[in-house]
Amino acid sequence: MKNPRSLALHDVGQRLWLDNITRQLLPSGTLASYIRELSVTGPFRNQLGIAIATLTYKAYRELLLSDRWRRLEAAGAGRQRLLWASTGTKDPAAPDTLYVEGLAAEATIDTIPEKTLLAFADHRKVTAPLLAETSYAEDIIAKLRHEGLDDNAL
Repeated sequence: MKNPRSLALHDVGQRLWLDNITRQLLPSGTLASYIRELSVTGPFRNQLGIAIATLTYKAYRELLLSDRWRRLEAAGAGRQRLLWASTGTKDPAAPDTLYVEGLAAEATIDTIPEKTLLAFADHRKVTAPLLAETSYAEDIIAKLRHEGLDDNAL
């Protein structure tokens, strides 16, 4: 019996990923050519990570507004920041600062690879802080769920 998650990925159009990705594709460059020439990545290319992070940040901000947190903070508790880890762009077709720009937010820490940090220093652009608009993230997650994928399992 196939894993339900695998079946959901298949239904979303990920057959190429499921059927063909093997260890041989990576060193041969075949996987990179699939991405480059065929745009093989699926409907959520470069969107899902930021969408999930946006909703995570929203939940974090809501926690900071809660009565429970306000009492703890008034008693001297310090805030723990959210950590975005290694936000370099893996997709060569995506902007080199996609995740740095997309995850910029108050009270977060970002471990940025040097190459991405240098690119960000060169571009110096953040169009809108994270959480400025969550309907986009909610829409991406809703589409993902509609296709049968469980975002909680990711």
